[in-house]
Amino acid sequence: AGGVHRAMSRLPLVPARVGEGYESFIADLAAKLNARVMNNRPVWALFHGSANYRDIPHPDCGGLWMEFGVYQGDSINLAARWRSSRCIMEAPPLLGFDSFQGLPEDWRPDIRPMYGGRGAFNLSGQMPRVEPNVRLVKGWFNETLPDTLANLTATYGPHLRISYLHVDSDLYSSAAYVLDALNKYMHAGTVLLFDELINYPNYRDQALYEWVTKYNRAVYVVGTYGWKWRPAMDVTPKQGRPYESQSVLFMVAQ
Repeated sequence: AGGVHRAMSRLPLVPARVGEGYESFIADLAAKLNARVMNNRPVWALFHGSANYRDIPHPDCGGLWMEFGVYQGDSINLAARWRSSRCIMEAPPLLGFDSFQGLPEDWRPDIRPMYGGRGAFNLSGQMPRVEPNVRLVKGWFNETLPDTLANLTATYGPHLRISYLHVDSDLYSSAAYVLDALNKYMHAGTVLLFDELINYPNYRDQALYEWVTKYNRAVYVVGTYGWKWRPAMDVTPKQGRPYESQSVLFMVAQ
């Protein structure tokens, strides 16, 4: 716990927004991201270590670990292996939510339909192989999450909290739903990872600003993938940067 607090004290803070507009939020976020450029994707830096940052705070073992948008299981298995090697007690399991039927709506018309259109990432309902400490929840988020939370509450009690939340669902609508539905379970110290947040056209239709303003939230910027010689965030991108540059890792401050 002490290590986490020391790490947080060194991380740039995006404070709660009271009466500030979207443009101000984006300008502040862009400046903070420039101070935390990593040489690897945040998910790899988090669970493999990063060559240029040793102060990355890791999720607490005791809370819920959740991923929304599992696809072929690469990132959830990476997190699961790290968790099983570091955490003595692992209940409840790491939960992965996905329909495995592709995106329910168009995401990015500027890239190939197989990656940006409705139905992209379709596995025909087939779930991937996952580590033993992972439980997959198949279906649309809004149809499966309420019952899952009710079952978790019945099993583990009413004071559930989220230690790790990975939003890898691509769509604004999906991210907005997840953040809204899970807000009361997030706390200071929750590790919050977005796989697609910045550096592509129409990224402004994203849910982070709405969440921090609606719930008076503040977040620490842990890092984003990039290069020291260019801004970490293109505020007005005309085309998308490589997918690695779209991901941002945060820790909830309040």
